[in-house]
Amino acid sequence: MKSLLAHLLRSLAAAVVIIFTFAVIPADGQMIRRDGLLPVAPDTGLEPFGLAAGPAPAGPMWIRWREFEQGVEQSAQALARCRETPSTCSAAETHLLALVSLARNAGGRAKFGLVNREINLSIAYTSDVVQHGTGDVWSSAVATFTSGQGDCEDFAIAKYVTLREAGVPAADLRVLVGRVASSGGAHAVLAARQDGHWLILDNRRMAMIDDAHAVDLQPLFAFDSAGVKEFGGRMIAVAAAPQEIPVAAARPNDAGQNGHPVSITDASVRGDALPLLI
Repeated sequence: MKSLLAHLLRSLAAAVVIIFTFAVIPADGQMIRRDGLLPVAPDTGLEPFGLAAGPAPAGPMWIRWREFEQGVEQSAQALARCRETPSTCSAAETHLLALVSLARNAGGRAKFGLVNREINLSIAYTSDVVQHGTGDVWSSAVATFTSGQGDCEDFAIAKYVTLREAGVPAADLRVLVGRVASSGGAHAVLAARQDGHWLILDNRRMAMIDDAHAVDLQPLFAFDSAGVKEFGGRMIAVAAAPQEIPVAAARPNDAGQNGHPVSITDASVRGDALPLLI
């Protein structure tokens, strides 16, 4: 009886502490405590560079993701129609399907190396400003092969679509948006997972490298079939000081000439398009 009474008293005391905590600590403080004390332990093997990643905040990156996903779907539909009715194929679709066939027949690491090299050779680097007259356009793979031109994310998207069509699972592919440490410019590449290791497919080099050796690239966001992930822990910072991200803010891109990224210096870019990671 005494043991039961003692147990009840301890339970009552614990309940009083919990009630008191939620009564006197503001909601913001409770959120910070919840985020700070109960984070999800990241599995660093799941994402490139061994980094933790979580859903990106609402804003420009999700707008870009919708464009990315629509472009992937449009290219998939165009290639399916081309396979079924070859007489309807454009030159770009025929070229892309030929590359898909080569990649499908290649095995292991060679598959990724072939796609990286062939797309780097098939597309002439051209900034969005020169090609489209605007600062940021994410083109579909078919559109990029049609024009034969594109900037870094266009290369990455074309590689993503080609490898998906060649049978690589979506879970093993990421379009990464980040910063080139040596120049401060924004850049996009494709990351592909092979036997548990992430390879970086970059329009600036023919040879692939493991993510561990891509020391000049600081990844900020990852685009995949599920959405946009942001690298790095932000739990307490977001709970304590959430940022409003203007929907109209655009992702900085490598709009510099000759394939060289532009420098990220604009305050709106630092604070909004790339929140809390500058």
